[in-house]
Amino acid sequence: MVWTSALPDASLERVAMQALQLDLFEERTVRLARGRSALRAFDLSSAREELAACVLRYPEDREAREGLALACRLGDRLAELEVEHGDPVTALLLLEPEVDGATGEGWHRRLAQEAERRHGCGCDVAGTPAGLHWLLGGNLEEAQRSLQDTLGGRPGDARARAYLADVLFCRGQVRQARQEYLRAFLADPEAVDLDQLADPDVAALPAIAENEYEIPGPCLDWVAAVGTVEGVFPVPAATLPGIGTSADAHPTNDSPGRGRSFYRHLLEERSARSHNERVAARRRMKQHSPSLLAAYLGRLR
Repeated sequence: MVWTSALPDASLERVAMQALQLDLFEERTVRLARGRSALRAFDLSSAREELAACVLRYPEDREAREGLALACRLGDRLAELEVEHGDPVTALLLLEPEVDGATGEGWHRRLAQEAERRHGCGCDVAGTPAGLHWLLGGNLEEAQRSLQDTLGGRPGDARARAYLADVLFCRGQVRQARQEYLRAFLADPEAVDLDQLADPDVAALPAIAENEYEIPGPCLDWVAAVGTVEGVFPVPAATLPGIGTSADAHPTNDSPGRGRSFYRHLLEERSARSHNERVAARRRMKQHSPSLLAAYLGRLR
């Protein structure tokens, strides 16, 4: 080991300068990291504090100056909106056009948190389930909890159910996610937010329904049936005579479109108690789509 006391004076000064520079570099790095993290979390006051300290010490640091300007601008504007409207949720919603990519996830989390704090778990925010904002904010655990609360009060909300399916898919629970996607498309296919769908195989089903099968009517109505035939959704188990299928597996609309009617007849075919009943169910399926019936018989029988 070489002791510093044995070094020449010039070497001692160089070592001391390097140590000082290292300390300064570490302080700047830590301050910037804290400021960036606070901005991502939409903790604007903490971001302002950390970045202001960094700019004070390193006024030439461009990243720190730009981050501080953003934190100040958003923080000041948010404070003005809260004073003007008297409601932090409204203020956050009005601030959205000024939120950029660096602060987007934190804004969604902050909005969901403020909304549920004031209006209850699973509430809506300007017509959108708070759980979607938790999802877009990257907090999957809170998103799942919030959307389950939403569906506890509105079990027929197909839009919220599809968002829950997105969360489950993002958490790696693909089988459970597809069960929820199926329930959403059976309940109200037009309500499902197609742009949000996380599962690419489910997102591809409307195009498959439209382009690969001779289907009449809106393609969204056929997603449940086509997804089942394509193997994306679980195939309903064949039931014993006299035992029906789960209510969750049926279209919830009293007058579903032809696609969901096809799915209903598919359930009848799976639970037929006799050969004649099975033939009758297949005949009804054929009336809706001969090509989809052929695919069903070829792939699932």
